[in-house]
Amino acid sequence: MTHSTSRDTLDTDTRPRRLLTFTGGGWVLVLASVLCAAVVIKSMGPRPTNSFDLSTLRVPRAMVQSVFKLEGLPSLREPEVLQQDELNLKWGRKYLVPKDRVIGVHLNGEARCYPIRMLNWHEVIDDVVGGQPILITFHGPCDSAVVFDRRLDDRTLEFGHSGMVCNGNLLFYELAKDRPLEERSLFYQLRGEAVSGPLAGRVLRKLPCELVAYADWMERYPNSGIVPGYPTLMQKNYQKRAYDAYLAKKELQFEVSPLPPSTDPHHLFDPIIAVERRGPDGAVRRRVLFGDELKTQTGGDGTCAVEVFPGETIEFEVRPGETNQEISNIRAVLPRHGTDIAVFYSRYFAWYAADHVAIPGTAPSDVPSATESGPAKTEEPAAGDR
Repeated sequence: MTHSTSRDTLDTDTRPRRLLTFTGGGWVLVLASVLCAAVVIKSMGPRPTNSFDLSTLRVPRAMVQSVFKLEGLPSLREPEVLQQDELNLKWGRKYLVPKDRVIGVHLNGEARCYPIRMLNWHEVIDDVVGGQPILITFHGPCDSAVVFDRRLDDRTLEFGHSGMVCNGNLLFYELAKDRPLEERSLFYQLRGEAVSGPLAGRVLRKLPCELVAYADWMERYPNSGIVPGYPTLMQKNYQKRAYDAYLAKKELQFEVSPLPPSTDPHHLFDPIIAVERRGPDGAVRRRVLFGDELKTQTGGDGTCAVEVFPGETIEFEVRPGETNQEISNIRAVLPRHGTDIAVFYSRYFAWYAADHVAIPGTAPSDVPSATESGPAKTEEPAAGDR
């Protein structure tokens, strides 16, 4: 079930008008070729590094692949934000329909959502919500959605799209324009950890987010801001469902290791939702739950309560979802203020590999199912302590 992908030759110019040089849905063909192109034989030569220095790489080199040129999918910084009526007037009511998925963030009294159909073409967005600098990340091939605090020590970082993946999961990079690429760090999305460069070993703080239907989000946050992306890309790119067919096929097209043992009852593409709590000492406790198991526990009101950590129960709301997007309508019901809990999403194979990949000084957490009462636990130093 392990495959490799070819590296596509894309224009690195990240201006929106340059993206339109791919006519007739060309970007969809680019994404399709990344996922389905002929396997590149390892003996053909060294793997491209997109100019990053991988001498300090903390993950196996064989698991790191280049699938685009640098910024082949252009990252965004503090993009335009519209209200729902403004969006409908400017983009039309059909741009977002009720079942479209969004990543929703609510921080310090401000709500904002990021449509997945837009994120498929960018994957990395620097933004500020509720006065807090945040990083929105999404990776379609493993359906992973993670939001981070961009502050590290006394700095606020900016990030970009590296064009590379590790174990089929996004690698984003520190956008420090005052330094050459060789002196910048790559970050592993599902770990939130820098795996190369000067910041190797440092960990960004995850924040709570939701991966839900647009209608569900707007029902709870009617005044939410919406990030539509580039208007010029709406017709040719954002309207395409770039990864639905790939996720439905449930066959890996990236090299991934380690994979769960053959005795594991879960499918590689099962959706998971992860809950993390950071303690006062910086130690992180983590619980991973499987979407299908949460669904089986819900009552008539569509909710279930799970003891995620000893003595701490969180309610999960489950609503009917589209085929192969089951986790899109499962959310952790968290307090709107004062929570130190983070929530993120992925498909099982990517999470398992990220949690079990060989990294010096770390150990994998346990991954119990939603039906088990004991928490999955991993202890990590706080970001400022590494």
